Amino acid sequence: VRPAEFLERAEETGSRLCIVAAEKMETAQSLSRVRDMFTQAGHSDMVILALGGPFVADPSLARAGGCNGVISGAESGLRLVAKVAADLLGVRGS
Repeated sequence: VRPAEFLERAEETGSRLCIVAAEKMETAQSLSRVRDMFTQAGHSDMVILALGGPFVADPSLARAGGCNGVISGAESGLRLVAKVAADLLGVRGS
């Protein structure tokens, strides 16, 4: 998927959360282009989560790319998305 598609879909749907997956190191290293694109389009508050082997093996790749977190599996993904949703909606846990 070309990086511009993330922006197109976010603007189309009003999404404030983007999950980017990469299984190859080359793709993982280009993640910063997605963050830059959102920022340039005025979506600097977009939450980006990274998914895939390169990010799990080296979470610093996600941080360097401007991600807000790394999804390491299904349960991890559900927890992170729930936390992001609560944060975006201003809901505090009990």
